[in-house]
Amino acid sequence: MSIQSEPHFEVPSTELAEWIEKQGTNIWWSVDGDPFLTERVMFPCPGDELADALRRFNRSLLIIDPKKRQTAQGQIIRAAELDSVVYLMGSNVQYNYDGEKPLWMDDRVFCCRWKDAKEEWLLMEDRQTTKSNELDESALRAKE
Repeated sequence: MSIQSEPHFEVPSTELAEWIEKQGTNIWWSVDGDPFLTERVMFPCPGDELADALRRFNRSLLIIDPKKRQTAQGQIIRAAELDSVVYLMGSNVQYNYDGEKPLWMDDRVFCCRWKDAKEEWLLMEDRQTTKSNELDESALRAKE
């Protein structure tokens, strides 16, 4: 199956950049499977760096609709609508342990494809790297 044969939306990369910035520029992101982005951006990276790159590229993406709505037929959506097509990495994982669930379970994920390319790839929030970076910055501030 390809994204085009599934319910999906089109999103200008500038709109995705806007959405990423609204999540917080200190949130880190990773990409899996996209040679275009991984050749141009070092991942994982903070949201502000990813947003800058997406604005520079100014290309359209196709994003699968995880809700499989039949109304998702490739129409263009904007930043304000992207929350409706993000899914959580752990949404299909049964967690039956006491204590804190792993950070990665709440990582937000988009299944994407550049409109003019064939490779499908994942854009994923990286909560573990975000937390590690926050701890590193706190330790540096404590030393000052």
